[in-house]
Amino acid sequence: MDFLITGKNAEQQPCLIIVELKQWTQAGKTPLDAVVTTQFKHGSKEVSHPSYQAWSYAALLENFNEAVEDHQIRLSPCAYLHN
Repeated sequence: MDFLITGKNAEQQPCLIIVELKQWTQAGKTPLDAVVTTQFKHGSKEVSHPSYQAWSYAALLENFNEAVEDHQIRLSPCAYLHN
């Protein structure tokens, strides 16, 4: 995860936004689940979908971080391709 935003939502519940950043200009479809193609310096490559990466970080926190469960922290994963 590249960065986290914490705070409270409109209902005053604690929340955590998980952001996965990619310096990509595009992502292409593949027939594989949670896999995309993108262009790197040495050509196109299949990689994990950035949204899947963010989701997997959220799943890890939900399953292995006691504070997330104890404080009922809502997790919202997202990805941003900023180029």
